[in-house]
Amino acid sequence: MSKHKLIGIIIVIIGIWMLLNVLRFATGGLVAPLIFFFLGYYFYQNKRKVIAAVFFIISGSILLDQLFQVNFVGLLLAILCFYYGWKLVRGSKKRSIKEREKRLAALKGEEKLRYATTKEENDIEELFNTTVPLVDLSSSHGGDDIGYEPIIRKNFLGDIHYMDKQFELRDVTIWSGLGTVKMDLSKAIIPEGESIIVIQGVIGEINVYVPDDLAVAVQASSLAGEMTIFHEKHSGINQQINHAPMSYKQSKRRVKLVLSMVLGEVTVRKI
Repeated sequence: MSKHKLIGIIIVIIGIWMLLNVLRFATGGLVAPLIFFFLGYYFYQNKRKVIAAVFFIISGSILLDQLFQVNFVGLLLAILCFYYGWKLVRGSKKRSIKEREKRLAALKGEEKLRYATTKEENDIEELFNTTVPLVDLSSSHGGDDIGYEPIIRKNFLGDIHYMDKQFELRDVTIWSGLGTVKMDLSKAIIPEGESIIVIQGVIGEINVYVPDDLAVAVQASSLAGEMTIFHEKHSGINQQINHAPMSYKQSKRRVKLVLSMVLGEVTVRKI
């Protein structure tokens, strides 16, 4: 659906509503739900599923309130409370099982220690009583650190892209209210050491593209939506993913991604 077609449909809906009012027909307050529905349908066809879902939810809440006097927000909160309560109940059962297994393992360990010989006990005591000299690591830095200011970008409405042109990567913090943040790290000039990228969004999408030879650690979270971190995909409420290769700390150039979204999609892909 094109933008002109969407505007035309909204104008037609408003025209029909005005005609029914002139003819004294009761419309039941259906104009607003229809407008929000078609807005959601427009964004859905343009593959903006998160924004489309927001408009669909608004449309459904108004429609339920108009036809059945149902408080959609209250209904949603009740479902969320039930879900989290049930999750906590199941989590407490799992924790109790794990604690029981830990206690059993501890008892078995104590039984093994009782059969230890006197020589082994003395060796253990000597090992723990050995004083290890401390090494002062502060002198190895030499005080030659180069200070610089990290990049901070804030955008309430709109998109932020680091895609087409080459850019020098430094520690960067990006905040987005409503929109899409895209970053292609294959276009970045990455210094030696660890670079930290923090991207926070309220509603929208975060897309980060990573070259195959770059060491990347990802810490991603989403209150509601979808997350795709390389080959790992999750969807739902309150999702968290931590990913880091074994050789991350030994890599000459490495990037740490801290990504969070309230309502939307978080994607990290290799190219």
